[in-house]
Amino acid sequence: MRSVLIVDDGSLTTSWLIEILQRERYDVEAAYDEKEAVRLYSEHRHDLVIADVRLPETLEMLASLNDVDPEALILVLVEDEMIQPDSVLNVTTTFGPVRVLRKPFSLETFLRNVEEQLARR
Repeated sequence: MRSVLIVDDGSLTTSWLIEILQRERYDVEAAYDEKEAVRLYSEHRHDLVIADVRLPETLEMLASLNDVDPEALILVLVEDEMIQPDSVLNVTTTFGPVRVLRKPFSLETFLRNVEEQLARR
C-alpha cells in the first residue's frame, strides 16, 4: 500500500483529501504543521508528500525534506494568484521532484496527479 503524508492545515479541503486518499486505499498520515511533516517523513519515508503552499513555513519544509531525501516526491497545492513570474512556483521547483497542482481542481485531476507523481518512483 502506498503511503502519503499530507500536511493538514485544518481546512475542509485537506480533510476532504485525506478522506479521498483513504477511500482510494492509500495509507495516509497527517501532519498538522511543517515541522511535524519533516519529522514524520524522516521517520517513515512516505511515498508522497502533499502540502498546501499557503501554509506559512512551506518553503522551509520543502528545503528540509530535500535535505532528508533529495528524491522525496512532493505534490504542492497552490492558489492561482500565486502563479506569477516571481512566485513560489518558481522557488519550489528547486526542491527535488516537486509537482504543482493549481486550485481549484477536480477529484479526478487530484487523483491523476497523485498517481503520476507516484509513478516517478
